[in-house]
Amino acid sequence: MFTPVRRINVGVDGSETSLAALAWAAAYADRAGADLHLIAAEDVAARSTSASSAVRARLTVLIESERDWINVRYPALTITASAMVTAPDQALLTAATDADLTVLGAPSRA
Repeated sequence: MFTPVRRINVGVDGSETSLAALAWAAAYADRAGADLHLIAAEDVAARSTSASSAVRARLTVLIESERDWINVRYPALTITASAMVTAPDQALLTAATDADLTVLGAPSRA
């Protein structure tokens, strides 16, 4: 039995492999009529509160840039996003409970 895909999560970090994953996920979401949810996360457990705020601000800028990039290609696509100050694996696992599909690129070596 076929279950329709309604929401696709994609992890983004600004790397080339992340952009490739985002492009694939957006194209698939567009064809499937699904929503696309961008997730950017970074763990700052050992840093100060001000560092956490700076990281969240940087992740928000990254997400907005990625969203703009996709909106040009797929203007009708519904895109939501989360900038999370937590370990990326935990962010993706938590978000996966609401998704039908999660798309990732290779880990960034930055």
